[in-house]
Amino acid sequence: VTGGTEPVEKTFEALKRCIKYCHVKDAAKRPDGKWTSVPPGTGQVPLPKVIHMVRASGFDGFLSFEHEKKWEPHLPPPEEAFPHYIQVMRQILSA
Repeated sequence: VTGGTEPVEKTFEALKRCIKYCHVKDAAKRPDGKWTSVPPGTGQVPLPKVIHMVRASGFDGFLSFEHEKKWEPHLPPPEEAFPHYIQVMRQILSA
């Protein structure tokens, strides 16, 4: 499920029976129209909505963090990114 032009509800409805694991990441649209990864909770992907839809569907697997620093050097280093992910996910899951 992405933060693209299709509503996340429509994307999720089409994919929900296929979800076996879930990578969590966020993205923002750059001025040139392309998407780039950003720290979770700082981009345009509606993470709380998506996470709650996934969990409400009965998915009880891991929500793993996909940190793409190797391919997107502008991202913060892992020692900052992973604690940030944990904080954001705790906030989302406790709401």
